[in-house]
Formats: sequence, structure tokens, C-alpha cells
Amino acid sequence: MGIGTKVQINFEAQLLGHPGAIYCMQPAYKGFYSCGADGWLVHWDLSTSNDGVRIATAGQAVYSMLVHEDTCYLGTYSQQIIGLRNGELFTKVNAHNKGVFFVKEANGYLLSGGGDGFLCIWNLELQLVKRIKLSNNALRCALWFNNKWHIAGADGAVFIVNADLDLQHTISVSAQSIFAITALGNDLFVGGRDAKIVKIDADFNLQFWDAHLLHIHALLPIVEHNLLLSTSMDKTCRLWTSEGQLLKVLDANKYGAHLSSVNDALSLPNNTLVTCSDDKSIMVYTLSDNN
Repeated sequence: MGIGTKVQINFEAQLLGHPGAIYCMQPAYKGFYSCGADGWLVHWDLSTSNDGVRIATAGQAVYSMLVHEDTCYLGTYSQQIIGLRNGELFTKVNAHNKGVFFVKEANGYLLSGGGDGFLCIWNLELQLVKRIKLSNNALRCALWFNNKWHIAGADGAVFIVNADLDLQHTISVSAQSIFAITALGNDLFVGGRDAKIVKIDADFNLQFWDAHLLHIHALLPIVEHNLLLSTSMDKTCRLWTSEGQLLKVLDANKYGAHLSSVNDALSLPNNTLVTCSDDKSIMVYTLSDNN
């Protein structure tokens, strides 16, 4: 596929059925899962239908999710991580004193962070292995990159910790909260409340892009094309080169895109992108060469 202005984004479908805002998505063996304010865990298989199947109900808002083999781990508004195996509850734990903003796989274990500033490691049965206080403020996002965890949140900093959760380095990035972190090539990218994307190279040099009008909620690397997708409270998704060139703005006027805050994005096979929103919908797009 061509790079730069040659990239074309095609709207394919709007997926409906959630009765509340949709906050997070995760790939599945076939298709993907979505969760949000309604607590519904919904499975979508676009190869067979545009209708989702509700697998389970958490009974509370879900902020984060991890799918590991036949198990879904749901991080909730009310401090719990809920474990569902084949759609059935097998355990739930009080993980953080406030909301659980991320649950990540960590070499056969789980890593979680939340509003209380603690970082926790769990085994796959949700038994606590280790817990450290990393910040006095919320931890909002995490990424395993270059054999270290990169954790960010309300401090506006990126905390770099090793697999044993020992703090190695802190990068001061912003005076405001960071909500999203990802990597593309050898570089880190973060975004948050100040609506900027910050590129961090291997020597910790910072490059700032004025990216959106309101908070950035998610950053998605499209690795096969060396592109970056950002989603925002300003109701748009924006497609960038790794050097900060804006290629496309997905908005309601031109693309029939979301009517409210865009909360997450997911890359699927066959050049497919999906995004989810406070407007209770999921949008499906495909990327193609404009030649």
C-alpha cells in the first residue's frame, strides 16, 4: 500500500447494539470483543454478520479488557477485575481502590493499573503476586516495549519499569494526564488531555504534534504501513505518518464517522480498522491504496 497522501480509508459499516458508551475493544480468535458503560461483553465476527453476540454482562461499567486464550479479564469502574472463562465468571477481585484503567498480559501473568497509582502483577487465576505504589495519581495506560514496561497516567510522565516492576527511568512529558501510549518502529508515542501527540525517540528526545482539539483517548499503530491512528474526544480519528504528517481526518461529515467521543481503535486482518465511541456504535473501515 502506498504511503502519504495515497492512503485511502473506506467506510464499511456501523455496528449497533450496545445500549451504552463503548470504551474498549480487544481482538478475538474470530473477530473482536467490545465492552463499555453497559457492562456488556459483546463478540463481533465480521466474516459472518454485522450483528454482535452478547457473551456476558459484568453488571458495571468496564474501562479495560484483556483477552488471553479462552479468558476475558475486565477492568471495571468499581475497582474490580472480573475473570470470565468461556463467557462464565470464574473469579473477581478488588484490584485497585479506584477504576481499573488497564489490564495487560505480562509473560504468563497479568499487569494492571488504576486510579490509585498502584501497579499490580497477578497470575492468570487473579491471585496477587506483587503490588507497588508507582504514583500518587492514576495510572492510565501501559506498553511492553524494548523489554521494559512503559506506564503513563495523570502525572504526565512515562515511568519505565523492568519485568520485576523496579523503576528504571522517568520521562517528564506533559503537565496534563496521558491517556494513550504505543510504539511504532523504535519510537514511543503518547497522547492525552492536552490533545498533543508526543513522539519519544530512543534517546528520550521529545517531538510534539498539535493533533486534536480535545483529549486523545487512543493511539493505534498500523505497523504494516508505518502509520499511526489517533482517536479523540473531539469526535474524530486522525491518520498520521510516523513523522507527524496528517493524512486523513475521519469525521462525521466526510466519513459518516462518530457523533461523540472516540474511545478506542483496533486493527484487524485484511486492512480493517474498527473504532468505538460514546455514541454507542462501532465503525468499520478498510485501508487501501488510492492509486
